[in-house]
Amino acid sequence: MNSFNFNRFCHTLRWVLSVNFRNMMFWTLGSFVGVFLGEMAVFGIFSQLPEKSVNIAASFGVIFIVIGLLACFSSVMSDVNKKTKRTAFLMLPASNLEKFLSLVFYVTVVWTACVIVSLVAGDFLRMAVRAVFYGDEWVSVLPQLMRDIQPDGFARLWLPEMLFLLLLNVFTHSMYILGGTWLRKYAFVCVSIVLIAIPVIMSYAISPAHISLFSWQDAHGGHYVNPIVYVIDVAFVVLSCLNYWASFQIFKHFELITNKWTNYDIFKR
Repeated sequence: MNSFNFNRFCHTLRWVLSVNFRNMMFWTLGSFVGVFLGEMAVFGIFSQLPEKSVNIAASFGVIFIVIGLLACFSSVMSDVNKKTKRTAFLMLPASNLEKFLSLVFYVTVVWTACVIVSLVAGDFLRMAVRAVFYGDEWVSVLPQLMRDIQPDGFARLWLPEMLFLLLLNVFTHSMYILGGTWLRKYAFVCVSIVLIAIPVIMSYAISPAHISLFSWQDAHGGHYVNPIVYVIDVAFVVLSCLNYWASFQIFKHFELITNKWTNYDIFKR
C-alpha cells in the first residue's frame, strides 16, 4: 500500500495509543506528581514572597515543558523498538506513510497534550493544597508561565520575529524526529548537542562582524530586521523538509532486526 487512507491512519493511531497507553499514563502521572511536588517545594521555601514563588515556579515550568516536549519528539520510534511491538507494528494493514504519521502524531500532539495536562493538574492541586492547609490565595503559575514563553519586544518586529521563531520550532521538531527515527539510543542527547553547537558556532562566526539579526539600526535611528533573517527562514524551511523526508526514508527501511545503535544503517546501500 502506497496511498494514504485516513481511516487506516486512524486505526493505526488507535493501535499506537492502545499499545502505549500504560506507558503514557505512567509518565503523565509521574510528571503530574513532579510538577505538584516541585511547586509545593518552591512555594514552601518562598512562602513569604508569593510573587517570587510564582516567578521561580513559572521558570521551572518553562524548563519542564521544553525538555519534556523535546524528549517526547525524540522518542518517536522508541515505543515500537521492542521486538514484540515492532513485529505487530510492521504487520499492521497500513502504508508506511500512515504508520509514520501515526507515530509522529502520537509523540507530537498526544504527548504535548499529556505534558500540558500534567502541568495544569499539578498546578491546580498545589493551589488546592496550599489554600486548604496553609490559607494561601488561589494563585496560578500558568499566566506567568505563558508570559515567560512569549518573547518580548514585538512592537515593531512582530511578524518577522514570529515567523523566525515559528520556523525555528518547526526545524527543531524535524531534527528531533529525524534523530528519534534514526538513532535507537541517546537520540535526545545527540540531537540536543547538535542543536546547541550550531548557534554557538554561528555566534562565533558572526561576532567579529557585529551582526545583529533583529535590532540593527540605520543612520536615521530606525530599527530594521537584518536581511539575513529571511535567508535563515528559507534555510529552516528547506532543512525541515529534508529532515522530515529523511525521517520517512529511514522509516521505510525499518526492519524486524535492526542495528544496535540505529534503526537504519546509511552505509549499507
